Amino acid sequence: MAQLDFSIFRNPRLFFDNHEEFFRALPPYKIKERIAIIPCAGRATRMGEIGLPKALWPINGVPAVERLLNSLSPYFQQFYISVNDTKSDKELFRSKLGNELMEHTVLVETVPGLGEGDAVLRTMEIVPDDYDGEVLITWGDTVIMDEDLVPKCLRLLDEVGNKTPMLLPTVLENEPYVAIIRDDYGIVCDVKFRRRGEICYNKEHDMNLFFGNYLGIKRHLTDMAHELRKTDGNYESFNAELSFLDIVKSVSSQGKEVVAVCMGHDDSVGSFNTVEEAQSIEKVLFSRSKVSAQ
Repeated sequence: MAQLDFSIFRNPRLFFDNHEEFFRALPPYKIKERIAIIPCAGRATRMGEIGLPKALWPINGVPAVERLLNSLSPYFQQFYISVNDTKSDKELFRSKLGNELMEHTVLVETVPGLGEGDAVLRTMEIVPDDYDGEVLITWGDTVIMDEDLVPKCLRLLDEVGNKTPMLLPTVLENEPYVAIIRDDYGIVCDVKFRRRGEICYNKEHDMNLFFGNYLGIKRHLTDMAHELRKTDGNYESFNAELSFLDIVKSVSSQGKEVVAVCMGHDDSVGSFNTVEEAQSIEKVLFSRSKVSAQ
């Protein structure tokens, strides 16, 4: 296949309407070493008093992060999971995941409340220094409901990975919680967060899956952290969290391009912050299993 021109991804509605035909022309993904970094630390206050980390909340009887690892295991050889810096949390994850998954999993203690970007960066400190392959960054409450999504993204990464630090699948939403912002040429240049009061309409939302070059992502996060940290290594204030998705602006400011590919449906990937949202995901999975059984 001829070298891909990023311009084909810059009109998200047009690409989505034609993405199935586009993927039929792509070769299979290449077999190569890949790792996944999965932050699971945090307070999960909106879940209520559930007595366990959110990533271990059962989705149809299976802990969310176990379900995630099972979805990713065919494509990734090693998992790095950040957990709260308590002995009890590490023991909970070990007991819930079991020996087979733990053979390919490293649990990394991180401090909650400093932002998901901080959790990713501190987890990267455990990855071997000589690793320079591909990485997926996702969160422990991510539930992949479209089994074709990850291999499609890996096929895309094979084509564009040496030209961009990061590739992410997106879905169009009327009022996204996190909005992907494009400039007048369709190039991704920023991200807006509803929690910051940045309300956007009819924009793309990320799907909690961030693929890319490990060293490239680490370099951008390190630069971002240096801007926020004091000389003693702490952040300037409680509000100065290192948000992972601010990496989009960092990449853009250096004249590079994050590739956002509009290829998902509302129920391709789920995530949850409340018990009710987890139950909604269970209903979608149950409905799909009934359809598959027919």
